[in-house]
Amino acid sequence: MATSQDGPTIVGGLNVTTRNGKPLTLDDDERLRVTPDGSVSPVTPSNVPADAVAVKKYYTNAGAVTDGIVWSPASGKRWYVGTLFIGVSAASTVTLEDDLTAGDSPVFKMEFASNSGVALPFDPALFSGEDASDLLITSTAGNVYVTVTGWEG
Repeated sequence: MATSQDGPTIVGGLNVTTRNGKPLTLDDDERLRVTPDGSVSPVTPSNVPADAVAVKKYYTNAGAVTDGIVWSPASGKRWYVGTLFIGVSAASTVTLEDDLTAGDSPVFKMEFASNSGVALPFDPALFSGEDASDLLITSTAGNVYVTVTGWEG
């Protein structure tokens, strides 16, 4: 961290989340946005509509699952994933798909070791290809746990 006469200056990238899992990024002036009460305001990725609503989704399944619905947006809305956490209890291949009218479209696939997981931030946000398209999960073994934070708009 560099310092200036006005105090600390952030140099380089920043990869931090708030207590509710929203990603923090720098604004166009390379500063964090701060609200009047002094808390830091997360910056919404540029590909998320201005009227989108922040959401958090949690999904769990005991055993393998095929086409489990992680997120089902309202009619006329799309999902925008800002952060994604996936954990598994057994060695498994996990696939997330965008449930498009013309057929499922994979958006994430990974082989996991037993009792492992991954946390991923997306900026720009990972988004659905059409309105009212579900975010689906398929896993080949063990229990699966998913937490998604993002926006619906």
